[in-house]
Amino acid sequence: MALKKAMRRFLCVGIIVSILHWVLQFVAWSYADSVSPEMGRARMAGAAAWTVLSVPLLSVAPGRFLDYYFEAALILNSLLWGTICAAVVHMFSNQN
Repeated sequence: MALKKAMRRFLCVGIIVSILHWVLQFVAWSYADSVSPEMGRARMAGAAAWTVLSVPLLSVAPGRFLDYYFEAALILNSLLWGTICAAVVHMFSNQN
């Protein structure tokens, strides 16, 4: 019973973090890529957020891979973040 509850918590946290990360990643990318002069501060904030959110997968992937599979790499990166965050939540919840 406890294993079932822990697994459900792990999956829920992983899915929520993955979706949230995926949305924030796209918003940060769009702001970082804006060219409008009025968007100076938003562009800087977007670039800073993009730098954090694109780690680890997009920072180590070869450029040619990202040229062809950018959207897939974003999804995989979000799933990786979700899994890592879910594992951390699971680890700390088991200490209680």
